[in-house]
Parts: sequence; C-alpha cells; structure tokens
Amino acid sequence: MKTILKVLAWCFLFFILLGVGCAALFDTAVKESDKVEVKTNETGKTKKVEKSSLLTKENYDKINQGDVLTGEGGSSKDEVISLLGEPETKSESSFDDVTHEYLNWHSLKSGVSISVTISNGKVSNKTFAKL
Repeated sequence: MKTILKVLAWCFLFFILLGVGCAALFDTAVKESDKVEVKTNETGKTKKVEKSSLLTKENYDKINQGDVLTGEGGSSKDEVISLLGEPETKSESSFDDVTHEYLNWHSLKSGVSISVTISNGKVSNKTFAKL
C-alpha cells in the first residue's frame, strides 16, 4: 500500500512540474510572438521590438490615404511597413487593371488592429480599431 502511495505521489509531482514547465514555455512563446523585426533608421540594421509599440494611432495617422480607387497620393507600401513592421496577414486581388493588396496588423497586448489597402503600390484605404 505504501509503495502505491509513493508512486502516486511521484506521478502527481511529475505532472505538476510538467504543467508548470509547459506554462512557462507557452508564456515565453506568446511574448516572443508579440515582437517584430524593424529596420533602424540610423544603421539600417534590424532589431526586435514589441508590436504594440508600432501599432499606435500616431503611426496610423502618419499613413497618407490616397484615391480610393487608384491609391494615387497615398503612402507607399514600403512606407507603411517601415511604420508598422511586416503585416501579419496579406491577400491580393485584381479588378479593372488595378491590383489591391490587403495588409493587416493585430496586437493582442494593446488590442489594436490596423488594416491597409494598397492599390497600385499606394494606400487607398486604411482602418484603425482599438478594443
């Protein structure tokens, strides 16, 4: 009977330690996934920063929205990426000789979501939401 209790105690301890270890790994993975690489203006090198520090209303307001159909007068795709980092999701469509790219950024930490439509290489639409 004592042997069974010892085995059960060791199993219980093992599963507790396994659970704590998995939780620590998951927390590290979540923290790391909320970081993106951006180029620094001074050196041109890349560094990792938190997404939430890039996905701000201030950076969103720096993006110029051009003509809704053609994007003329809007910021370029490269300008947008330099402000917000690489988008989390991208999709593309074409209609009447105009190519549209749909770029999306999200940060769970700050609750911010930014969507930008690029038409012929320029911003034709943008949205900002904070939950």
